[in-house]
Amino acid sequence: MPLFWISCCFFFIGIILAEYGFGLVAALWLALLACIVFIAAFFSAEKSTGVLFFTALVFLSCGVGRAALVSPVHSEILSPYIGKVATLSGTVCQEPDTRESGERLTLCFDVVEGVEVSGRALVVMSRLYEVSYGDHISVRGTFLYPESFGGENGRLFDYPGYLAKDGVGYVLSFAEVLVVDTNARGGIRGWLYAGKQKYLDGLARALSEPYAALAGGITVGDKRALGNTLSDQFQITGLTHIVVLSGYNITLITVAVLALISGFGIRMRFVTGAIIVAAFVAMTGGSATGVRAGAMAVIALFATMVERKYAITRALIFVAAMMAFVNPRIVLHDPSFQLSVLATFGLIHVAPLVERRIQFVTRRIGLREVVAATVGVQLFVLPLILYQMGTLSLVSLATNILVLPVIPVAMIASILGGIVGIFFSGIVAVVAGFPAYTVLAYVLSVVEFFAHLPYAAITVPAFPFWWVIVVYACMFLLGIGAQQFPSSHSRGTHQRV
Repeated sequence: MPLFWISCCFFFIGIILAEYGFGLVAALWLALLACIVFIAAFFSAEKSTGVLFFTALVFLSCGVGRAALVSPVHSEILSPYIGKVATLSGTVCQEPDTRESGERLTLCFDVVEGVEVSGRALVVMSRLYEVSYGDHISVRGTFLYPESFGGENGRLFDYPGYLAKDGVGYVLSFAEVLVVDTNARGGIRGWLYAGKQKYLDGLARALSEPYAALAGGITVGDKRALGNTLSDQFQITGLTHIVVLSGYNITLITVAVLALISGFGIRMRFVTGAIIVAAFVAMTGGSATGVRAGAMAVIALFATMVERKYAITRALIFVAAMMAFVNPRIVLHDPSFQLSVLATFGLIHVAPLVERRIQFVTRRIGLREVVAATVGVQLFVLPLILYQMGTLSLVSLATNILVLPVIPVAMIASILGGIVGIFFSGIVAVVAGFPAYTVLAYVLSVVEFFAHLPYAAITVPAFPFWWVIVVYACMFLLGIGAQQFPSSHSRGTHQRV
């Protein structure tokens, strides 16, 4: 096994071990053991084996050490305030999350009840307050630790771990908010968020609801206005990935950017493309899925510039490892990161195996590729989705085949309608948004039809995580077998060639 794969694999294992009690002392012992192995390998005839063990131990130590160095989300100073009404002052450090039930924002506080102490809290408040990213605010509410909660299917959601991945260690419920200074620390991100909001306002002028909400979801990953009912329907039909910033959306944006700057020099194309992709990912919130897809797009641009082959699997694992180095908590506590990596791996390696065996499906309008990609991705993420959510969509294949081919058209039409809506209102904006409306209406009709079918989705009882490991191990072995023993149709094709 190459050193690259050993390095990344044991780095991830180290991060996981740190979650189960391994700390800096363990990391130092592993580093010492790596030194001993290196010295032994130097005097050994089997130097290659020694190098492999040395590399594994070094990166295992790095993983444990990096995860152990992550700043804690709780402070002992704040323990006396837990469960009591408290006043916090700080800055809104993430884009507010607007929902039907209220608004949620991440507060980077520096003062609690007059005591100077820093941390992050999730503030749950009414939608009546108007708060933006970068605002300096004062909030008053019940100061609590987040708690895990369970669903009807018996699964327990690790809410404290989910919030901790963003450095959030506290929750303020039913908070009262006072804006002290607007856009105090907005900076570039504040400017990008303001541009995004102008675009969403333009969509609202060009399209009615829920079409404007869907357009915002597929173009800039904004699914806040979809509402619980429509969000549930997208989940039932297996189409949630089109209304969040996924690799599919980023790929389409990257292709569009490259088309617009095709006349530039190769270096200028890389610099311009990288800046636009990075700005787009930041504007849409910088989610783990968006960062992963954006980073891989930039690596692809760089490979083109230096005229090197783009090793997509290596790029995927490298980007995942770099993201884990920056924030080790995402490995176990960020479902979007986990599903994004698995979905991309399934698209790269499982989809081609599926396509090999569905030669009976026509290639017209790219149908075979859509079917193969959908089946490949759905198969590979299914074990983790069933473990985390317990929902098995029985109509996802049909809905993805019907919807995915029109998403590029919907994105282009929505972007054009939103841009026109920024500068014009009334009939001009409505006419500009009509092409997007027709495509989006089709998408929603497909979603609503399949979501209301009997047994469109079924609930799977909770099961232990080791089942997930076993299933992925079997998938890996089957994948190796499929590559070594291709289908009869593929063998016949190779013989004819």
